[in-house]
Amino acid sequence: GMQPTYRGGRQRTQFYSNYTREQNSNGEQASVISSLLQMSPLLLLILMSVLNSIFTEDPAWSYHRNGNYKEERSTSWNSVRYYVKGDFTEKYTNQKILHLEYDIERDYKQDLQIKCKAVVSTQSTGVELNILIPVRG
Repeated sequence: GMQPTYRGGRQRTQFYSNYTREQNSNGEQASVISSLLQMSPLLLLILMSVLNSIFTEDPAWSYHRNGNYKEERSTSWNSVRYYVKGDFTEKYTNQKILHLEYDIERDYKQDLQIKCKAVVSTQSTGVELNILIPVRG
């Protein structure tokens, strides 16, 4: 009968081991790429956070004197007190300042309304509780 002949067995082995090594390195590269893709939302979030902190400007004013907000001012209409940085009048035109003061007063009024509702709510709840609790004599 016919006997199978093996020629270049060493060459074939060398070829397959090279091929296997290439496959492994390609698999490692794919694994790294896959990991990076999985982490991309997190990396994007971190990048956006860093960029946001770099480009975010401090507010133009504060209700409280602190840090850089040392110069006291008050709004034109209702004299609501607020504090600004030293370069405030250089950075903002009179028109812009009027817009800011409008916002300051609007925010101040909204804050007062919230506080008043909270006080009224607390008082009315207290009154209701007094009515609901029977007085024993």
